[in-house]
Amino acid sequence: MQVLTDPVAVWFAPSGAPVRIFWRGRRWRVSDTATPLSAEPEFVPGTITHPPANCVGWRFQVTDANGETHVVDLVGADASWTVTRAYE
Repeated sequence: MQVLTDPVAVWFAPSGAPVRIFWRGRRWRVSDTATPLSAEPEFVPGTITHPPANCVGWRFQVTDANGETHVVDLVGADASWTVTRAYE
């Protein structure tokens, strides 16, 4: 696993899931089902037993035109997206 801070351009399906990214100077297509990465809010009142989770990013497999494949974690912040982890 590599920990990264690579900015990417992302294209999304109407459902909200990513379908394509431009990363490291290459086009990659999402070649497996994207899984949402979620985080609970930092402060939750004690009376809330099941706080809602916010989608903060996605984990999915990408494949380029040459068949190279990676699993990446994509995290969004301030209307931009970053690949934060890449798994070989």
